[in-house]
Amino acid sequence: MNLKSLFALLKPPVICLTAILLLLSAGLPAYAAEGGVLPVNDESPSGIRLSALEAVIDTFFTPARKVTTAAVSVAVVNNGGTIFNKAYGLADVEHNIAADTDTVFEWGSSRSCWSGRV
Repeated sequence: MNLKSLFALLKPPVICLTAILLLLSAGLPAYAAEGGVLPVNDESPSGIRLSALEAVIDTFFTPARKVTTAAVSVAVVNNGGTIFNKAYGLADVEHNIAADTDTVFEWGSSRSCWSGRV
């Protein structure tokens, strides 16, 4: 049996297995989306207690970081409800105007905006 006939022999089972795996994996994103509910014990999926969330996020915005970043707005949302919403820094550096949660930011790059699970 040469290599060409071996490939011809294995082609139908490989195509069939690939199709089965694709069909089985189609439900995985939907299953993963259902797991987004926070536990009853007031703890985020990363283990941070929601009551300590502000203190943890505040540690990211130290005075040293404020030298290179004018303003940042952070919002944490779960199940359609806002858990945390706070602005850091100055919306207008020249006039020393603090940023608030209603400050509109210009998009500098798409990498400036990120999201994730806390």
